[in-house]
Formats: sequence, C-alpha cells, structure tokens
Amino acid sequence: MGAQLVQDTGTPDARPSVVAILSDGSGACSSIGALDRRGVLPRLRARKALLQRFAGLDAEPVSIEIRDVARLADEVVAATAAYDAVLLAEIASPRALVLQQMLAERLEVPVVHDAREPAGMVILATVWNALVALGKHAEESRVVVSGLDATAVEAANLLHELGMQVEVHADHAAGPTHLEIVAAQLRCAGPIVESTAAASAAETDVLIGGSFPGGLSRWLPGMTRDSVVVLLDTSAEELSAAQVRADAGQIGALATRFSALPNWLDWALTYPGVLRGLLTTGSRRLTPAAQLAGARALAGLVDIGPRARHLIPRATRAPATEAVVAAIRSSVEG
Repeated sequence: MGAQLVQDTGTPDARPSVVAILSDGSGACSSIGALDRRGVLPRLRARKALLQRFAGLDAEPVSIEIRDVARLADEVVAATAAYDAVLLAEIASPRALVLQQMLAERLEVPVVHDAREPAGMVILATVWNALVALGKHAEESRVVVSGLDATAVEAANLLHELGMQVEVHADHAAGPTHLEIVAAQLRCAGPIVESTAAASAAETDVLIGGSFPGGLSRWLPGMTRDSVVVLLDTSAEELSAAQVRADAGQIGALATRFSALPNWLDWALTYPGVLRGLLTTGSRRLTPAAQLAGARALAGLVDIGPRARHLIPRATRAPATEAVVAAIRSSVEG
C-alpha cells in the first residue's frame, strides 16, 4: 500500500510554511479510541495556532500514516524538504525515538518532538522548583523514572544532567526491541530495571511516573511527605489516589498532565520557544546545556506558593516562550 499523506495547507496555492507539524497519528487517542491520520489533524492545527501566537512562526500540519518507520522517514524527508523545522507530535514510542533519530541524521533543519525535548524542560523546571520548596538538593536526590516513552527518556536524561541519581524502570509492556532503543538513548548511568524488580519508595525523592496503567500502584503508598510525584499518562484511579495524598500532605508536591489540577505539565510552555530559539540562532540541535538553561529560565518565572502548589507557569505561555528563546540564544552565543 502506498504512502497516505494529508497536508493541511488551508488554500490550494498556499506557500509552504516555516514549521512542518508532523504526525502519523500513532500516539493520539480520544475517549473513543485511537485517532487516524485525519482525526489527528485538529490537534496539529491547535499546535499551529500556538506557534503562530507565541513564537510568531507559521506552520503546516502534515499527517502521514505508514507502519514501517524507515519508509515513514523516507516519506517525511520528501514531504518536509521545503520547511525550516519539523515538530513531531502525537507519535507513539518507541516509534517517535527511532523516527526522530533518523530524521535528525538526514535533515539539515531542527527536528523537535514536542513530548520529548520541550516536555523534558517543563518537567525539569517543575522538579527544580519542587526541590527548592521542599528544601532538598538535586545532587542528593534519588529519582525513579517509571516508563519508557519519549517524555520519560528525556526527563531521565535531563535530571541526570542536573546531578540527580536516576533509576529507570521498564513498564510491563516493553519488549526487547523497545528496551534496546531506549537504552541507546539514555545518558544516565545504570541498566534499565525490569518492572518486576522490588523498589523502595521510601528512598525515592522524585517519581516520574505513568506511561502505562497500574505502573504507580507499587510506588504511591510508600512515597513520603517530602517527595515529588510527576504523573505523565496514568489511570484515573491512580490520579485520584495521588491527588488525595497531595491534598492530605502525604506527598510533598504533585504535578500532572491534567489542566484542571495545580502544576499542569503543559508542553506548550516550551516548544514554541524551542523552535523559535533554534531558528533564530541557526541551530539544528537543542543541546542539554540549552535545555538546562531554558528550564532554569522557566522555573524562574514562578513564585513558588505554599505546599508547593505553584511550581510551573500557568497561562503565561508568552513570557515562557520569551524566556526559553533568550536562554537558548544565551547558551548558543556563550
């Protein structure tokens, strides 16, 4: 079967935009199940609007549905040749990790995955402020990352760069190929721990969890009142359990991907600034140093409230974008 390509240009004669927002739909889902290549377009258009509003960048949603990752990379290279940057979105792991690496090797433009580098910066800023609020030091803190999606991988790498002791735990659904792909992209020391391994939650200062249902059930009961819990994808039951513990002061800080709760992990705080920063500096890659600088700048926008309920900017995407751009520019210019 040939490549299935949808380009949402708005008008037939529209000039190609600066950023291609690319998805294969594999990472997108709704209340009725997984979305296909056309169903994901509204989500890509939302990202386009954010890039236009906060970064001053135009963009085109591009949805390609091909199962084979190598063929998908070929089609993406052909489809995005006229663009100045690529933003990957709504792509499942480990496909996203492999695809991004392939594209970075073949394209001469920035290739950013919104749930990876920008997401890692948001998590790092959140953990940073949480440790400050709880009176802890990064280099003395132990982190457990439970799950192997792109966000978890990047969080592990950045927290390791910060000097934290990072331990990565596999989820029950990760096969040998997935483990091999992730292991090749982890910069933190130590092997990936199998999901069945015993773990001491009482010795864990920061838990980055989610990416598979039931993954937190063995951790949450043992977390202490000065621990930090960052929930990515998780079940409603686990979210509720974590929120109850946070409200009761049984864990020190809680951040989630749910916008209705405090400390919302919003990737849109960073990916507009990341793309604009890379384009304005002529950089192809976002270095760990630039990510750390951007996370510091983001963390600095917050007046940390009592009980660590205000750890990350909210409804301040414009200042966040400017802070990230400035941090990337400063990092590149030295």
